[in-house]
Amino acid sequence: NSVRSALSFEQASEFSVQPVALLQLILPTVFGSNPTDYWGAFSSGEIWGYVGVSTLVVAAIGLVLRPTAHRIFFAALAVLALIYALGPAVPVHGWFYQFVPGFDLIRAPARAYLFLNLSLAVLAGLAISDLSRRIFNPGFGIQHVLGRGIRFLLVVIGASTLIIIPFFYTRILGVNDPPNRPVITVENLWMMVLFLSLLLGVFWLARTGTVRGSMLGLILAAVLLLDLFSVTMPFNPSEEDLVSGYRDPEVARFLEEEWAARGPFRIDVRHPGLLPNFGMTSGIHNANGVYDPMQPAAYATLHNLLQEQPEALSYNMLNVRYWVAPPDEQAPDGFEQVFQSGTGNQVWEHADSLPRAWFVSVVLDVAHGAQGEEVRASGFDPSESVLIQSPPLNADGTSAGEAEIRSYSPERIEIAVDADGPGYVVIADGDYPGWSAEIDGEPAEVLTANYGIRAIPVHAQSEQIELTYESGFVVSGFVAAGFGLLILTGMVAWPLLAGRRLAFAADDSDSQD
Repeated sequence: NSVRSALSFEQASEFSVQPVALLQLILPTVFGSNPTDYWGAFSSGEIWGYVGVSTLVVAAIGLVLRPTAHRIFFAALAVLALIYALGPAVPVHGWFYQFVPGFDLIRAPARAYLFLNLSLAVLAGLAISDLSRRIFNPGFGIQHVLGRGIRFLLVVIGASTLIIIPFFYTRILGVNDPPNRPVITVENLWMMVLFLSLLLGVFWLARTGTVRGSMLGLILAAVLLLDLFSVTMPFNPSEEDLVSGYRDPEVARFLEEEWAARGPFRIDVRHPGLLPNFGMTSGIHNANGVYDPMQPAAYATLHNLLQEQPEALSYNMLNVRYWVAPPDEQAPDGFEQVFQSGTGNQVWEHADSLPRAWFVSVVLDVAHGAQGEEVRASGFDPSESVLIQSPPLNADGTSAGEAEIRSYSPERIEIAVDADGPGYVVIADGDYPGWSAEIDGEPAEVLTANYGIRAIPVHAQSEQIELTYESGFVVSGFVAAGFGLLILTGMVAWPLLAGRRLAFAADDSDSQD
């Protein structure tokens, strides 16, 4: 939590799969096929998870044919992922959130569908491989398993065509303007019957021995691909820009011009009709950072402390130069309207905003837990003093100086300093692990200041500060990826090498004979 804010259970459960939505596993567009006709209390972008009705059947056949340990593992993973995706509808998601480290940072349980898809893809692929090579568990004859599969498919197809589909036709026929939902349901049911019928035919050909070997594998793979592609290709077909109403090109153009002349600065978007990350599409920084539930905890806490009192001096440290507000809204004290677009959206300028970096020569030694109260205090002026726990450098306010950003990028900042005595260069960027600093080529400390931003102690002789960011997670990620690549390479190479050794052994045996 020192790095990222934990989510509340409500946030972590926001995009869950409702039990009724599980119908999409076999009836893919029963709730709609694009954002304009999707219905229900859930998001099509988060909870749609059609895996292919033929994939489910083939994966089940493969598991019955050879219930090996790794297949049981993938089957269990698929079941667990499906249960977890239901979110608060079942206890599993809550148990993971409460007791498993890291799960209080994961939003949208529905994304567990990823592991469901992975598991079913692996099981179906292994099943196709076994059926094409006629490899199976000795306790289960392949004729017996395929026979059971054929009978199961006959029951499902018969019940669908003789009972379920006719029921929905009664909801459609004889009605001048039939509801759209039954029509879509019937279309989905007929598609399901089609692919189950194709599988029925393939299983019958395999059981009779008419089709076998690689040809059987190719036909099964073709049925699965046809099933998946026929559904996913037309899904979400809208060519309309669904967020066009959440932009204002005129305001964006004004801010871009100001950024070129006066940046870097931040904007505060107080407009419910614009995207929360409005401005970032133009490279302009937002006061709340990237709109995301997993923000750096220190800066997010500071921003939450200050955003409701923009008239306070402490708000100036956020480097908010402009507010974007809807039409007819009144500017708070200290803000002045400088632009209005054709749609009426306003831009207010905050003239007292501090720059991205500035110099102060008064340091207040405040315990970390008390910094929040000091920052909130109406008399705290961040342009005159800085709050630091156990400051390494004494600064009594007798020094004067300036700090100017010469170069700014997400991972490297150059600041020129001109000071006649010791002090601190305060940077209105969130404190976050991975940042290091050099002053005139010598290592320097990066301190947490004002409860959530950064400060660098400098002396009178200091001229140039360079901050660079290098995340330890990047290094560990490359190490983990390399280790995973080695494992995958070994998994591919080992069977080939083992097969070659067996061939050499057979050749040696023949030569001896």
